[in-house]
Amino acid sequence: MTRFRFLISIILAKAGRPGVLLLVILFSLASNLSGATTGRIQALGGNGAFFEDEANILRWYGSLGDYPSQAVLEAGHFNLPWGYHNETGEILSGPGLGVHRFFGNEGNLGTAALYFHGRSPDTDPGSLVRSPLKNTVTALFCRPLGVVSTTLVFRRATSATTHTLAGIQIDDPVALDVDHSRTEFGGGVRLDLSASAYLDLAGEFRHSIIREAQTTLAGLLSDNERCSTGSFNLRSRAFLQLGPKAALVPVTEIIVSDEPLPFRLGANTESMAGHLVRIGCGLNYYPDTDKLLLLSLDYLNGRNEFTNIMSDANRLTWARDWNSFTLGLGAETRFLSWLTFRGSFSYEHLSRSEAWLNEVIFSGQLHEMDQDSDTLRAYLGAGLHVGSFDLDLALSENFPRTPAGYLGHELFPDDNNWLTATLRREF
Repeated sequence: MTRFRFLISIILAKAGRPGVLLLVILFSLASNLSGATTGRIQALGGNGAFFEDEANILRWYGSLGDYPSQAVLEAGHFNLPWGYHNETGEILSGPGLGVHRFFGNEGNLGTAALYFHGRSPDTDPGSLVRSPLKNTVTALFCRPLGVVSTTLVFRRATSATTHTLAGIQIDDPVALDVDHSRTEFGGGVRLDLSASAYLDLAGEFRHSIIREAQTTLAGLLSDNERCSTGSFNLRSRAFLQLGPKAALVPVTEIIVSDEPLPFRLGANTESMAGHLVRIGCGLNYYPDTDKLLLLSLDYLNGRNEFTNIMSDANRLTWARDWNSFTLGLGAETRFLSWLTFRGSFSYEHLSRSEAWLNEVIFSGQLHEMDQDSDTLRAYLGAGLHVGSFDLDLALSENFPRTPAGYLGHELFPDDNNWLTATLRREF
């Protein structure tokens, strides 16, 4: 029984265990509501931790066994004026595709999934850097072992760029080649605690390498390599039945980041170190099998430190501490057999404290600034269901954040309306 069917069984609990099982099976055969995608997650606020969805397998790996044998085509996030670009011309998203396949009798030998994304942020499970990496491959394999489903994950993202510089003196650089890669090893566990509760545990360790080759006007070549193995992410959530029509979903997460940055041009920002702690809770309420009401509360506490090397004797460190509270409300309803409507709002209160430390020989200077802000975000979406196909659409007034939420910085303007589209087919 999939975890979506588990949630539906909450609604039908009063029918008794045999009746519940029969009705769940019939409902799964007759309805496509259990099949949904990234478009559904965005329409319900962008944070899939608080409800079940198949797109969560890229973050909550232990759920893979519940979503076998399907193909997914992701359009990514785009806007009508500039496509995948923002106003400054930076590419923020891209297309992706994935396929799931079970082995044995209904997955008793395991379930495998393979995904490719054109831009790394579209599949980032949670980090404190919105990565500029491009081609990303994610491979997963899940094996059920009694009440436990265990998944192993491998993710690899790469990018190669060449910057042309205006050299004047003979020793000035005229070209900078940057090879950037990030490799993640992770896993997830889904554990059935009882007939009315289960637990998800997931995480990954991250290894980043940046290799830079600089060519001067005289043709001289200098190489530089920076790497880090100090980044990891650990998270947990539980689904707890509250009566016949509701489930409580507590979520905890910790992210530790120590990553080199490919920003040697201009400000010479070499690295970022930081951490993020999340504590949240969601409430799923099902008035009936065609409706979902989602209420969530999220608390984040984080810190980022960016280090700029201006010269051997001049080091600039920019640090930001922040706390945020986010209250979310989302709703989903099956309007017709082939049409689902979705929408959500979120209110975020953010407190930030920033500091700049400029270290010069024998002296230092500190600048501090505090800032509070309140943000209201709105999301709309729809799902179209035809046979074995599902098309999920979402519209947001700002560029969707990563699953980790606010990262402590917004590096680009994103105040346009952004669209998300995902096509899924079961087979």
